[in-house]
Amino acid sequence: MKLSKTIKKAFFPILILLIGATSIIAQPMGGHPPRNDSKREKLRERLTMVRMWKLVETLELSEQQSMIFFPIINSHEETIDSLHKNMRLLTQKLEKALLDENPEEMENILDSLSELKSRMVQEESDFYDQLRNTLTLEQQAKYVLFEGKWREELRKLFESGEMPPGEGPHR
Repeated sequence: MKLSKTIKKAFFPILILLIGATSIIAQPMGGHPPRNDSKREKLRERLTMVRMWKLVETLELSEQQSMIFFPIINSHEETIDSLHKNMRLLTQKLEKALLDENPEEMENILDSLSELKSRMVQEESDFYDQLRNTLTLEQQAKYVLFEGKWREELRKLFESGEMPPGEGPHR
């Protein structure tokens, strides 16, 4: 058992480094203009690494589960981030259509927003189906609870001023 913990301590940081830096790091959050890309990038990297490490510990993931779980979660987050980005763009277009008093454009945009929200719900459903095939029931429960606590921690950091604007939780 001691060897297993030693292997985990050596293996997981390397695994996380290889798998971890994905959509959270790649895309700026919110509609804020980039302030300092280097600083923002470093903060996102650190947050991603801490989150992944905490997930490994909290869920008590085996190496095999980690190799399956992290690509699933990374793909899911990339998809959700892309959908959020499209929603922000459509919202900006909707504001313009409203100012221009263009009802046809507003209707088209509202239809597109509705479709994006449906895609987001479907993505979440598909993601949890994949988790059911990868994690035990207990690990699934721990994951759901972890995500809520993680977002709350980030929200508190953001509100306390310890995290710069535009870096907080985006979902």
